[in-house]
Amino acid sequence: MEGLDWLPEGVRVSGGSDARVYDWIVGADGVRGPTRRRLGLIPQGDSLGLGGSLRGVETDRLVLAFPDLADAYLWIFPRPGGVSVGIAYTPELLSIGAARAALDSFLDRWLPRGWRDLPGPRYRYPIPVWGPHTLAAVRRGLDHRILLAGDAAAVADPLTREGIRYGLLSGTWAAEHLLAGEPERYPERLDAELGGELSRAGRARRIFFEGPVGQWMVPVAHALPGIRTVLGDLLACQQPYRGLRRRLAREAIRFAPLARLRERGRG
Repeated sequence: MEGLDWLPEGVRVSGGSDARVYDWIVGADGVRGPTRRRLGLIPQGDSLGLGGSLRGVETDRLVLAFPDLADAYLWIFPRPGGVSVGIAYTPELLSIGAARAALDSFLDRWLPRGWRDLPGPRYRYPIPVWGPHTLAAVRRGLDHRILLAGDAAAVADPLTREGIRYGLLSGTWAAEHLLAGEPERYPERLDAELGGELSRAGRARRIFFEGPVGQWMVPVAHALPGIRTVLGDLLACQQPYRGLRRRLAREAIRFAPLARLRERGRG
């Protein structure tokens, strides 16, 4: 897409020598895409992802680490033929140099020597997380006959920075409302479906990274299988933030009698 213009009869999209007019369009071209730029939307509250997809090394487990650097976390995700590695952080709180050093140190610990020479793309990309700016941007798009979806709408989880699931959901809802002839209800749908959950994620992010939770969560998860299961479900988007604290407490309480029995057995 090279051009985007508003006409009395709709939205004109132009590219190359072709131009077409549509009643409505879905803007799903990313947080730095031409749709948001044409709407005059400035990114707000973005996190950054720094990492790569490395080929030629394999692992059968997911590794997460919380380096006690602002609200950053690191990962190694297994994938066919290699691994996805990276660090997610907020640039206002952590410099790119510090983020890169933390990632290198993490990978030195968990990957074989020579990982720097492995083939595969390296990248840095914005992660547009949900915030008060999300619905404001979506409503601005609506005023111009555009339904923003995915990264263009800024619907990533503020804590985990997961955006694929919410991108797919928002795109599905945009299509449903267009087919139903009620595009004006799309912002309301986003708010109803995601507003409460992702606002809780924003609050959980502050508690997790600014308090001691992020530091003790890893050793506790290592010791308690139930806690690992809960956190795995959270990362897989199978455990909502509503009820998360209650489920974590239930798993911890369930383990307490077993721990006392083990101590008695040792005595």
